[in-house]
Amino acid sequence: MHIGEEVLNTYFENKTFYVSASKNKELEEEITDKLDVEFEKKYPRMCPDFVQRIYK
Repeated sequence: MHIGEEVLNTYFENKTFYVSASKNKELEEEITDKLDVEFEKKYPRMCPDFVQRIYK
Protein backbone atom coordinates (compact mmCIF):
# COMPACT_ATOMS: atom_id res chain seq x y z
CA MET A 1 0.00 0.00 0.00
CA HIS A 2 1.46 3.37 -1.01
CA ILE A 3 0.35 6.37 1.01
CA GLY A 4 2.20 9.52 0.10
CA GLU A 5 5.89 8.59 0.09
CA GLU A 6 5.37 5.82 2.64
CA VAL A 7 5.08 2.19 1.62
CA LEU A 8 3.15 -0.01 4.05
CA ASN A 9 3.22 -3.77 3.69
CA THR A 10 0.37 -5.48 5.51
CA TYR A 11 -0.22 -9.16 6.10
CA PHE A 12 -3.30 -10.92 7.43
CA GLU A 13 -3.25 -14.58 8.35
CA ASN A 14 -5.75 -16.35 10.61
CA LYS A 15 -6.03 -13.91 13.56
CA THR A 16 -2.66 -12.27 12.99
CA PHE A 17 -2.06 -8.80 11.52
CA TYR A 18 1.40 -7.53 10.63
CA VAL A 19 2.48 -4.21 9.13
CA SER A 20 5.87 -2.90 8.05
CA ALA A 21 6.69 0.67 7.00
CA SER A 22 9.49 1.52 4.59
CA LYS A 23 10.39 4.99 5.95
CA ASN A 24 8.94 5.48 9.43
CA LYS A 25 9.38 2.37 11.59
CA GLU A 26 7.46 3.97 14.48
CA LEU A 27 4.36 3.83 12.29
CA GLU A 28 4.41 0.02 12.40
CA GLU A 29 3.73 -0.11 16.12
CA GLU A 30 1.42 2.91 16.10
CA ILE A 31 -0.80 1.35 13.44
CA THR A 32 -1.10 -2.02 15.14
CA ASP A 33 -1.69 -0.40 18.55
CA LYS A 34 -4.35 1.92 17.12
CA LEU A 35 -6.14 -0.92 15.34
CA ASP A 36 -6.05 -3.04 18.47
CA VAL A 37 -7.74 -0.30 20.50
CA GLU A 38 -10.26 0.66 17.82
CA PHE A 39 -11.43 -2.85 16.98
CA GLU A 40 -12.37 -3.45 20.60
CA LYS A 41 -14.91 -0.62 20.33
CA LYS A 42 -18.45 -1.11 19.11
CA TYR A 43 -17.93 1.60 16.47
CA PRO A 44 -14.23 1.73 15.48
CA ARG A 45 -12.95 4.96 14.03
CA MET A 46 -9.68 6.46 12.75
CA CYS A 47 -9.10 10.07 13.75
CA PRO A 48 -7.82 12.57 11.14
CA ASP A 49 -4.57 13.09 13.12
CA PHE A 50 -3.73 9.40 12.86
CA VAL A 51 -4.43 9.35 9.13
CA GLN A 52 -2.21 12.44 8.61
CA ARG A 53 0.68 10.65 10.38
CA ILE A 54 0.56 7.96 7.70
CA TYR A 55 0.94 10.57 4.96
CA LYS A 56 4.17 11.98 6.47
